[in-house]
Amino acid sequence: MIRRVAAACVAVLLTAIGSPALACPLCYASIPLRVLRSYYLSAVLLTILPFAVVGSLVALGMHMARRAGNNGPAPDPDAEIAPDALEQQLTT
Repeated sequence: MIRRVAAACVAVLLTAIGSPALACPLCYASIPLRVLRSYYLSAVLLTILPFAVVGSLVALGMHMARRAGNNGPAPDPDAEIAPDALEQQLTT
């Protein structure tokens, strides 16, 4: 128990006396324009990505529903087949 408390105290002290950060990725004044554009582009792409994934899943679902709807209604398995319809099915 004493070791954990001592380790926690050492961690807090090391964090408190640490050197300040000299630069960060959001300090735009010291960043070259090319790097700044890369940051913006990556932020835009990561923002658009979830919308693209959800949109493609919705489009796939709509396509599959439309494709399933074009087959016509399912035949009634209990319905009797008329003799002339049976002949047409056998000849084609």
